[in-house]
Amino acid sequence: MNKSTPAKKPSTNVEPSADAQTPSANTVIPLIALAQFWLLEAGSAKKLGLRSTGSLGYQVLADHDRKNLFIALTQNDGGGFFSKERVNMLSIEACLDAHKAGEPFPSKTLKDAYKSKSSNNAGFMTATLRTLGLTAAAPDAESKHVVAGDWDAWRKKMIADGGTLIELPADADDEKQVQPEPLPDHKEHKKTLGIPAKKPQ
Repeated sequence: MNKSTPAKKPSTNVEPSADAQTPSANTVIPLIALAQFWLLEAGSAKKLGLRSTGSLGYQVLADHDRKNLFIALTQNDGGGFFSKERVNMLSIEACLDAHKAGEPFPSKTLKDAYKSKSSNNAGFMTATLRTLGLTAAAPDAESKHVVAGDWDAWRKKMIADGGTLIELPADADDEKQVQPEPLPDHKEHKKTLGIPAKKPQ
């Protein structure tokens, strides 16, 4: 007597496709180190350039011990690169102290306050300081600025404010954001992909 072979049951296991990426047990997911800051003020600053459009979002922050103040840009409505680096107010003051006292200064005076090298940094910081009342337009020098207000009083007021304790990436020195609008005629941000010519048969 011939014994019939029982029919195989359909498999319920689905083989993963070649394109599927399943993390293995050995996959290391990098962790982002966070640091605590006091958010003391958040606002928007009008850009100072004659042809500039849009506004800049900024934050005034204090470290956890409330000993140092920082200014950081958070948004650029007009498009283009900007740095989210948290700039210590002491670095800003050092740049201004290096300039001749009492003389109007150009925006580029503040470029060394940043570690990143974006050409927009100094101008955007100057616009933020103008909004905070710490600088003003130079009366007799177009496109230049003068120190204004009482910086010591402003610093003490900010440090005394309660603020909101937040967590931010510990290292934001080189972090940049770019809005969808491309920068026109900016060679640094353009890449051309060439198609190699076919070799004759």
